[in-house]
Amino acid sequence: MSYVYTNIQLFPGNCGLNVKIPRMSGFLYRLACLLIITSVVCTGFAYAESWEFQPAEFKGGYAKWEQRIKFPKSKIEDVVVVRNAAYVSKNGSAKLYVYVDSSDNVISRRFERAVQRGLRKLKFVPARVNGEKKRVWLRFSVIFDRSSGKEVIKIIPNSLYDIDAHGISYFAPQRYNTPRFPRACRANSFLWIAAKIDNKGRAIKASFVSGRASEECKRQAVDNILNSSYIPARQNGEYVTGTYAELYDCR
Repeated sequence: MSYVYTNIQLFPGNCGLNVKIPRMSGFLYRLACLLIITSVVCTGFAYAESWEFQPAEFKGGYAKWEQRIKFPKSKIEDVVVVRNAAYVSKNGSAKLYVYVDSSDNVISRRFERAVQRGLRKLKFVPARVNGEKKRVWLRFSVIFDRSSGKEVIKIIPNSLYDIDAHGISYFAPQRYNTPRFPRACRANSFLWIAAKIDNKGRAIKASFVSGRASEECKRQAVDNILNSSYIPARQNGEYVTGTYAELYDCR
């Protein structure tokens, strides 16, 4: 039997793939096409699942930046945690947002200002996904500790979620390719949203944690988190499932 070869183009345009298959009668011809398409599609999905992540990291290490933060004057003899968000650009510069877990506004402002002054020139090694630099939102905490009688300042790369499972020094997930800010979250909205991110950077679930906002704002904020892309949490060089927490503050 003689064969006449025909070019078949899959995914036309720049993603075109020319494949030569023998022209044969009816059933065999369709079967050959189906096998080729299935092979290409499966290969494409396998490629889509293959990601290389490099989270944004403090340039120069934590100690460099811990030394720049000064312990504020305060009668507190325990631990104060300042939770921080940073929007890190592709060149490593960062815009910093801080939040203190304290009902005392005076205490909050003192520790917030201490972090803002110490980290006002904060720089990061940019994040990368498959070698491409990405703008990311990341979370870290600054711990002020006087419980031992000494003033100790410690930066950790997470918001204290999942530390029982991963230890205090694991890298929390980082968010990139973020959708537009929820329109329903207008003035006077203040809410925390937390999402579970698996070790491939996929948001498994997200929920409202606390705060004050309309039901529509809560729904849109949860959708916003679920529809983002993530660099997964990292522990001892391995990617793990972790929690990403975000504060939407429109007060």
